[in-house]
Amino acid sequence: MSKGNGNGMYCPNCGARAFLRRTKQMSDHIRERLYVCGNIEGEKPCGMSFVAIEEVQRMVVPPAELYPGKTALPMSRCAQRLYGQTKAPHDSGAIR
Repeated sequence: MSKGNGNGMYCPNCGARAFLRRTKQMSDHIRERLYVCGNIEGEKPCGMSFVAIEEVQRMVVPPAELYPGKTALPMSRCAQRLYGQTKAPHDSGAIR
């Protein structure tokens, strides 16, 4: 469903704006987010609660330095074009 300026989430049931209630960090790259539908009044209220997963997938701009113990991410196609490589200079190529 395409609404608004692309920020935030919308209820998958009724399409109303949903509000973030809670986040839970699952790993360095994954966060679980609990949303509640804002459509709670009116003729056809919804009020659905749902969970969305936010995941870091790739780098757009590589970091100046990869911190010890952190996971290397693949570079986006845009970053590959800009930096002329498929992995960051400090990356061994393996995703840990």
